[in-house]
Amino acid sequence: MPPAVDKVGAKQPEPEATPSEKAPSVKAPSLRGASVRAEEEEEESEEEEEEEDEAGWFWVAAAIAVYLLACASGSQMFVDKWWHVPGPGWDFQKHGPHIDQDANTCHSTKDGAPCYYGMINDLQQFYLWFCLPFAPWFVALPFAAWSRHGQGRRLVEYVLMLVGFCMYTRAKVMVEIATFTSFDPSDVVTVGMVGLAIAFKEVAVAGLHLSILSLVTLLTSLGVLASFLYYSYFSCVFLHTPAEVKSGAMYGLLLVIAMKWLVTPGSEGEYDEDEDDAETGYVALSGAPVPA
Repeated sequence: MPPAVDKVGAKQPEPEATPSEKAPSVKAPSLRGASVRAEEEEEESEEEEEEEDEAGWFWVAAAIAVYLLACASGSQMFVDKWWHVPGPGWDFQKHGPHIDQDANTCHSTKDGAPCYYGMINDLQQFYLWFCLPFAPWFVALPFAAWSRHGQGRRLVEYVLMLVGFCMYTRAKVMVEIATFTSFDPSDVVTVGMVGLAIAFKEVAVAGLHLSILSLVTLLTSLGVLASFLYYSYFSCVFLHTPAEVKSGAMYGLLLVIAMKWLVTPGSEGEYDEDEDDAETGYVALSGAPVPA
């Protein structure tokens, strides 16, 4: 009978894995990696949106700066203030002893203080100051996806801006009536600054690229700027004193700043953030499925 073999140093067989003790899946790290990459991409996207927003306000500030230079140039040419006679028509009068020399009725082709070419009636002014700023938004509409580019959201913001101007104007008129003051901060300068903020915010959204959307939006916004420069220049020459022009510019600046801090924050990128979350979940689940 052979001697017994000492099995103390013998290699012990590895225990077989039971079904409940399976080795971890190799795909789990890829799931965590996809989630980390998605978070990094989301942070980079947010930083790019902040940079684009800052660049957008650069265009708004540049347009307003050019506009204020034109208004300042008109104020330098100011001689005497003409008042719009209440009621229908486009009649103006200034304080003076001679009625024939101190009153005038303006027509579209008549020249002479305080008239200038294209000056027609109050309805024209409404279209100019309240409708023309939306022209870049309308021309960009056929070239941009409604939800992807936030067209509807920005339209609401722009309408709120003009509503804010109307509320300011109503309060200003009530104060002037209550205090019997003749000092009238220029509504034209104020609404011009608000309108340019609307128009050139669209330039910022479209961006400066070699695309039809960018080109059409930029040219339309420049047309809005040229129209505002023309009408505001003559308004500062004939209808408002330099002090009233400066006051109107100050109120316009306050309204634009209020739009930036009270309306815009939190709205830009809201749709994109939800979409990025959905895409993150889709990539994580499809690229690295959770093991059974």
